[in-house]
Amino acid sequence: MKLLFENSDIRCFYKESGEHTISNPNSREDELMCLYRLDYCTSGLVIAAKNTAVFEKIKQLQSKDRIVKTYKACVLNGDLLNKLSLPYKIESYFRPYGKGRIAVRPVQEEELKKYKNKDVTKRKYTSSVINVYNDEVTVEITRGFRHQIRAHLSYLGCPIIGDTLYGYNNLNNVRPTGIKLTCTSISIPGVIEYSL
Repeated sequence: MKLLFENSDIRCFYKESGEHTISNPNSREDELMCLYRLDYCTSGLVIAAKNTAVFEKIKQLQSKDRIVKTYKACVLNGDLLNKLSLPYKIESYFRPYGKGRIAVRPVQEEELKKYKNKDVTKRKYTSSVINVYNDEVTVEITRGFRHQIRAHLSYLGCPIIGDTLYGYNNLNNVRPTGIKLTCTSISIPGVIEYSL
């Protein structure tokens, strides 16, 4: 990862698609100071705290949904999103599914009884589509769950280009390099406001 910004409290990195957020998975210290992870096949900004006091402060802000992360995604069927009244919020619980339970599926409130014996998250997660330009979508989240934006956009019928796990069918046999999803900005009140 490339270091973009550093002060006495945090480090801000840019992670390329194909890199791990935590470079050394055996290093508990690195993992504890990283405030969130990006999927291996996605790119963007990653923030790490430089000490436990800052880490705890930021976790408190996150528990109050005060941290905003903005992502850009290139999707199929972006015209479907152009028909929505923006900002458009999609909220759901999630449950793992599929081989190895790698993928997640959005679960709506009315479906909870159907999945009562399944492993479903205890809280709802929200992805807000705030802008659509052709097939480029801007999405904001305040707290993320594994594959949240990928699963939500696919649920809306707009899988992210390159994301075969969530419905992108490569009809032209052109292998995209990574999933076209990038974390482009982060806002942590009193700590950092950073945009690419």
